Amino acid sequence: MQLEYPTGRIEGAAFHKSRFYISTINMSLDIFDLQEHPPKRLRRICLYAPLQARCPRFPGNPMPHVVACNNQMLLVIVYRGPRQAVILAEVHCPDWDADRLDLREDKVSDLGDYSLFLGRGDSLALSAKEFPAIRRNCVYFVEHDTYKHEEWLIVFDLGSNDLKRIPHPQEHREGGSKTTGWMAYSWFCPRKPLVEEQAL
Repeated sequence: MQLEYPTGRIEGAAFHKSRFYISTINMSLDIFDLQEHPPKRLRRICLYAPLQARCPRFPGNPMPHVVACNNQMLLVIVYRGPRQAVILAEVHCPDWDADRLDLREDKVSDLGDYSLFLGRGDSLALSAKEFPAIRRNCVYFVEHDTYKHEEWLIVFDLGSNDLKRIPHPQEHREGGSKTTGWMAYSWFCPRKPLVEEQAL
C-alpha cells in the first residue's frame, strides 16, 4: 500500500480488525480502513496533546509504536534519554474510536502471558506459554535508530519497571569495532524450521 500522506519515518505499523495503524517519528498516528479500496484514512491523531495531558514533562524523547495483542490494539510509548538510550516504555490501551484520545486512565501494567516485540515499522506480541524462552509481561525493543549502540536489545519489565540492556552478539559484529555493530531493525520468529530435512 502506498500512502498518499506524508508520514515521516514510520516507527510502528500493525493490523487489527480490518484496520491498519501507523505511528511515526513525528508523533502522529494514522488509522486506515482496509475494507475500502484504496484504503481510506479514518483519522490522524497527534499524540503530543494526549501525552502531555498525562505527563506535562516527558521523562525523555517519546517514540510511538502500535502493536496488536490479545485482540486489542495497544499504543507503546518508548522514551529515549541522553545519547538516545532507551530509558522507559509505557503501554496504553486507548479507546481508538473516542473523539479525543485519552491516555490518563488506560496505562497497562500487566499483559498476562504476553510480551511485546518492537522493531522499526513492525511489531508483534508473543505468548510466553507458546515461547517459553521469553519473559512474560515485557517490552522487547531492538535499537534501530542512526546511533551506534553497544546494546542491541532492550527488555523492559512492565511489572517491576526494570530495564535490561543486552549487548550485540559478538559473532554478528561487522568489522570488529565497538561502534560498528550489526543493527537489528526487525523481528523474525518462525514457528518451525525453515528448511525441513528431506527423507532420502
